[in-house]
Amino acid sequence: QIHERIDGFHATQEGLHAQLSRKQPTEMACLSIAEHLISRLVEVGIDAVFGVPGDFNLRLMDVLEKCVNAGADGDGPCHQALRWIGTCNELNAAHAADGYARMRGVGALVTTFGVGE
Repeated sequence: QIHERIDGFHATQEGLHAQLSRKQPTEMACLSIAEHLISRLVEVGIDAVFGVPGDFNLRLMDVLEKCVNAGADGDGPCHQALRWIGTCNELNAAHAADGYARMRGVGALVTTFGVGE
């Protein structure tokens, strides 16, 4: 199952490069790094993101919030609603993301600098 997702990921990436190469530089959409990261997470099949918000990831959290609030409309950079699963600390977030990845093939964790890092 993970190999199918990886193959789809590479096919999507090649298609994206082909689309971008056909466009003129003025026509290219500007994406922030956060928007790009979240759209790639959605492309590989992630529908839940675990983590702890903090000072160094707040811009990413702002974009993630748009996806969490997207609902069925698919508004925002991810074109699909994501679930934010906040945890009380980084260790719990890591364990939760690891369990999700073991069940689904891939997981996502958002954290910031903490006491143990």
